[in-house]
Amino acid sequence: MKKLEIKKTIITELEIYSSIAAITMLFFKLKKPDFFIVIPFAVICYVGYSIIKRLQNRQPGIIIDKYGIHLKFENKSFPWKSIDDVEVEDINGEKIYFKIKTKNSDFQIDLSHFDTTSHKIKKAIVFFSNGKIKGRETKFFNSIDDLVNDKKNLEMVIDLFKKHKRKVLWVGVLIFFGGIALAIYLQASYPFPFSFAIGWTTILIILFLYYKRTELKLRNSEIIRGLTDRQFNEIAIKFEIRNNADKKNKTFAMIFMVVVTIGIFVVSYLVTS
Repeated sequence: MKKLEIKKTIITELEIYSSIAAITMLFFKLKKPDFFIVIPFAVICYVGYSIIKRLQNRQPGIIIDKYGIHLKFENKSFPWKSIDDVEVEDINGEKIYFKIKTKNSDFQIDLSHFDTTSHKIKKAIVFFSNGKIKGRETKFFNSIDDLVNDKKNLEMVIDLFKKHKRKVLWVGVLIFFGGIALAIYLQASYPFPFSFAIGWTTILIILFLYYKRTELKLRNSEIIRGLTDRQFNEIAIKFEIRNNADKKNKTFAMIFMVVVTIGIFVVSYLVTS
């Protein structure tokens, strides 16, 4: 390995969600155009412009090599001899913060929009500093480390949970917004009063079944099959795959969703009447 080059992601999660919402809104506005059609159109144009701009400039924003750590987007370089320590903070398997500690000051970088992982950074730091700097992964990484029995599979366990969370989130967003768009279309196109309400209920059922099925598949993965139910549950909570709410709060949330669903049925009927 000659060097580790870290580039920005081509599209962020926020841009994906904004684009889905904007395309859905634009789809319905095209039927009855008004002034507000400018909003989704502007969002789509901005996201498209941002993607094209990143595609045109695929130069690395951060480089880690035998000479040190180079922040190209800040035009700063930190030779290894000036670095006391490096911390890589992985928050819930999503956001990554990279803190360089020097003799004079500390420098923190948010790597959420960069295409990398905390493990890649840590390995590069240890390799290129000749073991002088360990690239400590604090808090989140250590909390998972305490729960995993087989330390050899630690990184594989973390990567597995990360991929699962990302997949569930993306598919969940597509099911939700796609279902809502279809339900609105059916409600506007047909006289049946409960089209949207039935669509809303169907979306909730599909999401629930999808989450349960994918979680069961995750639990039966060979890498984490050796974890106890308690260990699996605690790791899932740390990755925010499962909710840490107590039984009382879960019951309240379920009652709230039932009330909202009934309300949607009532509103659907009143609107079409």
